[in-house]
Amino acid sequence: MITLLQLGAELGTEFFPASTGTFRAQPVSGVHVSELEDPTTYLDGGELLLTTGMPFAASEEASRAYMRRLQDKKVCALGLGLGPWLRTVPEHVIAACDAAGIELGIVPDQVPFQNISRAYWRLASRDQASNLMGSLGTQTALARAAVRPDAINAVVRGLAEAVNGWAAYLSVDSRPAACYPASAEAFLGELRHESMRFRRNGMPSASTFEVQGHEVALYPILSGTTIHGYLGVAAGRRPTKADRQIIMTACTLLSLRARQRELAASTNNALSSATAKLLLHGQPEAARLVGEEAGLGRIPVRVRILLYRAGADTDAATALHALPSLARPAALPDVAAAVRECQLHYEDGAEHYLILPEPADSSGNGEAVAPQAATATGPMACGRFDSPAPEVHAVLSQPLNLAE
Repeated sequence: MITLLQLGAELGTEFFPASTGTFRAQPVSGVHVSELEDPTTYLDGGELLLTTGMPFAASEEASRAYMRRLQDKKVCALGLGLGPWLRTVPEHVIAACDAAGIELGIVPDQVPFQNISRAYWRLASRDQASNLMGSLGTQTALARAAVRPDAINAVVRGLAEAVNGWAAYLSVDSRPAACYPASAEAFLGELRHESMRFRRNGMPSASTFEVQGHEVALYPILSGTTIHGYLGVAAGRRPTKADRQIIMTACTLLSLRARQRELAASTNNALSSATAKLLLHGQPEAARLVGEEAGLGRIPVRVRILLYRAGADTDAATALHALPSLARPAALPDVAAAVRECQLHYEDGAEHYLILPEPADSSGNGEAVAPQAATATGPMACGRFDSPAPEVHAVLSQPLNLAE
């Protein structure tokens, strides 16, 4: 942001204070020229207004009324051009400016107002170039942070420091939230509430709202059309164009990170499925080699096979999450923990196979099946359990060694 002090230094004798040695370091939002009695309709506030004094300089009362209008509009400063109407600055004009808190600058005779406007935009161009270089440096630092092991925390911290405020990332899964500084934890509850509104309404766009006096922007972090999380940002100043570019860079980096996790999970699931399929088809040695490459760890010596099928109106993911809560005969062991931690999952059409590790101290004899459970013959005959809603049917085998 360009200040009045910078503008005065740039123009030298072409624009100087009326009564003090130097201008204040007051931000100037733009330069506007007007000879209207009330130019405020065309102003947004924060401008340097240039005029020859024709609308107000004739009387003390007119000067006070004019300055009050500028004060109400929050005009930054008044530049009075000498020559056409005034040879010197009337004392009542200086007094009216002081009373309204508006800084008064002088533009000498024969100095075009265009010189002041050109100087302002010259400074603005330099400022934008400086901001761009700073922004590029920040974006480079964020890109480096995105490849660190703690990428999400590093990007959130870098963003918060760049906008001189705070930032937080909320994942849609069970991962803990990341925020910086630590005091931003106080806002996480309201951010989660706002993010739930996103999910209910299906809005993949940014939202701005107030949290405990802070203006917060919330951005969905997408991979394709899937929302992986939400980035909340509260800048410690009025966000600039460079700040917004930095925020969008952070969103892009977090989206890329989410996509990387998505691809890694997809690859891991494919390798897990291949390992399980090899085991089910009697190839334990090949399964062991694939499992090691997939990072699945050592395959247990004894396992149980859980086969489940979802009803017509139940998707596979819902069925999988329903498995630990299925009603089961007393003879069947509780496999809820094993299901949650299972890494060997194979899908064959409508049927899904989970290969669950059997504890080392298990006798492996297979308990008797309760009367209400369906039974079969052979090594798979341990028991069946069902759920009415969502519709899921499952069969659990006896403990088996890998050769079986």
